[in-house]
Amino acid sequence: MRNSIFFIAIFFVVAGCVESKTNKNSLVASERTDKIKEKNIQKKNSLISKSKTDNIDYVNNQAIINDKGNELNKAIIVLSDSSIFLTANIKLDHRIFGFSEPNKRSKRMLLLSVFTDDVENNPFDCELGAYYDTSNMQNMKIKYISTTKDFVKAKVIELNSGKLITVFFEKNYFEFIK
Repeated sequence: MRNSIFFIAIFFVVAGCVESKTNKNSLVASERTDKIKEKNIQKKNSLISKSKTDNIDYVNNQAIINDKGNELNKAIIVLSDSSIFLTANIKLDHRIFGFSEPNKRSKRMLLLSVFTDDVENNPFDCELGAYYDTSNMQNMKIKYISTTKDFVKAKVIELNSGKLITVFFEKNYFEFIK
């Protein structure tokens, strides 16, 4: 009888330890699942809280990044007269911002893009506007000035007023010809 009580007591102690270990493992797994769910909710909320232009910017940048293996439409700099032009090509993507300084984080002054949601209603509020190509830039011309590191320095000339505005473009979106 004493042996049976002893074995029953040992059984309950061992069973309790195994159950406690199982509960700890399931608690750890539950905490991990909760953390993953929380991170997913935070990601979703950050996407929702982004502005419409942030979403347009992200989607259209991804299209350009994905095309890097293929050919992109580049703007042409004619060195003989310093003119810059870009003709839209439906088969090639382009998205070229003109910045106020030779820095991609500086103010966006001008946009040349194949994407309608980049151009219609100038959603990025570029001071000089948003266009499909340079032929749509009525009363404006772009002239090449110089190359500064990874940027092309240019002047946008407003033909009506003669006003000159300096703009910097990323150099890799341009092709030089004589």
